[in-house]
Amino acid sequence: GNPIPGSPKSAIATTSLSTVAAGTSCTVVRIPEDIEEHETALAELERDHVVPGRRCTVVRHNKSDSLIVVHDTSYREVTISEFVRARLLVTL
Repeated sequence: GNPIPGSPKSAIATTSLSTVAAGTSCTVVRIPEDIEEHETALAELERDHVVPGRRCTVVRHNKSDSLIVVHDTSYREVTISEFVRARLLVTL
């Protein structure tokens, strides 16, 4: 979610998942409010364990979505919509 109002700004440099090159690993840092308000998108991220702190590797981007590998116990591939990948904040 969003930072707590009045809390110090984080020094962690973040970028959207859409800017991460294929073959690059990243860590999910924050799920912005526009994703949280989109119930289906948030439910899919939770179901697929794409949550803050989770490591992922980008497999590919195309026009409508991205394919990532989620580094959890199964290392499974997950498709991320264009809406989510443009907003999901990660760090390299």
